Amino acid sequence: MNVLSMNLPNLITGNSDVITIINGFLFLLAGVAIMLFGIGLMSDSLRDVAGTRFKRLIEKSTNSLIKGVLVGTLVTALLHSSAGVTALTIGLVRAGLMTFPQSIGIIMGANIGTTFTGVLAAIDISKYAIIIVFLGFIITLFRPKKVKLVGWAIFGMGLLFLGLQFMSSSVKTIFSNDTLSNIMHFFDAETNPAKALAGTGVGTLLTFVLQSSTSFMVVLQEIYANGTISIFGAIPLMLGANIGTTFTAIIASAGAGPEAKKTGVVHVVFNVVGVIPFLIAYWPFAKLMELIERYILRSDSPLALTIAISNTIQNVLSTVILFFMPKQLIWITNKFVKKKNGSSENHLEFNDALVQEPHLALAFVKKVLLLTLDTVGEYFSLTKSLLNPNNKDLLEINEKEHLEGPAAAKALAKTTKDAESESEALEMIIDNYEKRTHDYLIKISASGVSESEALLVSLYSDNNKDLERIGDHLNNIVAFFLEIYNAKQTIPEEELHELQNMFNILEDILNNIKNAQTSGVIDALEAALKAEDEIDKLEKQYKLAHIERMQNKTKLEHIDENYSEILSNLERIGDHLHNIAQALYDPREIYQPR
Repeated sequence: MNVLSMNLPNLITGNSDVITIINGFLFLLAGVAIMLFGIGLMSDSLRDVAGTRFKRLIEKSTNSLIKGVLVGTLVTALLHSSAGVTALTIGLVRAGLMTFPQSIGIIMGANIGTTFTGVLAAIDISKYAIIIVFLGFIITLFRPKKVKLVGWAIFGMGLLFLGLQFMSSSVKTIFSNDTLSNIMHFFDAETNPAKALAGTGVGTLLTFVLQSSTSFMVVLQEIYANGTISIFGAIPLMLGANIGTTFTAIIASAGAGPEAKKTGVVHVVFNVVGVIPFLIAYWPFAKLMELIERYILRSDSPLALTIAISNTIQNVLSTVILFFMPKQLIWITNKFVKKKNGSSENHLEFNDALVQEPHLALAFVKKVLLLTLDTVGEYFSLTKSLLNPNNKDLLEINEKEHLEGPAAAKALAKTTKDAESESEALEMIIDNYEKRTHDYLIKISASGVSESEALLVSLYSDNNKDLERIGDHLNNIVAFFLEIYNAKQTIPEEELHELQNMFNILEDILNNIKNAQTSGVIDALEAALKAEDEIDKLEKQYKLAHIERMQNKTKLEHIDENYSEILSNLERIGDHLHNIAQALYDPREIYQPR
């Protein structure tokens, strides 16, 4: 039984038509609020039950367009929110876990999946709303967490259908008024294309205000079922809803990097391009739906189903057509979002919204650590090259707009052409990444992590600090070298040979760690771990040899005063590289719970 099939109670008393309309609108807003709350509760509960499965599913769907469409459709149908799935996709792009072209399939699928709620609303399952709410509440009383979450998901579904009941009954009350009914008749565009265009604009605006195409579509379906508007007026309003829903993507991508902005814009481009052919051919399309309603749908089928099916057909056909034109979509989008000169393609953002999904947030942290490792590698190469003070390549400065990646250090050296400036710039970049990564890992820990995720938090936190300390030691070594060269002195051949030997061993360790990080193959780390012992032995050996050489000198130079410190800094770099290699090789041996 429909619990709201009776007349709506008056929230505001009075006998005038105005009071009746106000009451109707209040119940309509209440219905929208209950439905959106139910969708939110159901979506959050399903995400908690699935854990990271939805996110992993989306991540793994990026290797083909068809897989992206299917996954986007499935996830949106389950979560009843294309805006939520689109916002999640933009978040993945912002974090660098998905590229803009890879996101297109998900966006396409989300447009199909969102029509599922309209079909459910049209077939009148809402009459069982109270039973579904009660069943969900009973299940929430059980102890197991996942069972409880399933109960909340069912409870949210019941609220969704309860909200639909409120909206259905309020629409009948509102449009029983002749004035409002005549306003809706204005959009009957059977013979007037200008009215179709106006209807599309109104549908876009109202969907933007509601921030939910689902809510607007449900109301439109009820208005049509009530006989207030014809199919020729409903179709343009429906098309407008498909444009209005894209504003959520624009909001989600605001302030993001170019790739994430493109993901938001491509949603707009896809929906607008998909609407245009149907708007141009609105009359034959509406006529087709009229024939389907008359000859294919059963006579006892709810009229709202006609609009729900229209929406599904439009989104499916748009996706099928544009599925074969991803390059054209990318080309159009690139016209709206142009990359700034010198901006980084690998722009990474510490997105706080991602913290609630530790699996994804930690994947992002790994990417930042790889970028920091690349910067450390660049810094190491700069420092090693200072063993040859005649290397003019050190002094070539290329301007760069954004502080991102190893080469970005040159942005801080626009007006000075010396290695000291570049060294300071690299040190600042590494320190910046260390601080931001440290703060981000704290936020991830505070969000609640599993045992395996806690292990990664500890591993990444230590790696982060080790990389920052390597940067400090390299900065010290550069300062020592520059002090020697500024005094117009050189490094003696024996010391030069010893330093080159230590630098070469450390470079091998660094390259082995890079390969293990990027490829996941850790066999080479065994050699890296053994090489660090060699560094310790060489430090002691070279210090003793240097002391013996100094005993035969009558005058000490800058290299004599700094040589032991240079060796000590190189040895400490070896220690930190050893820590990183050991953590990668067998993290559980290091992070055993006490």
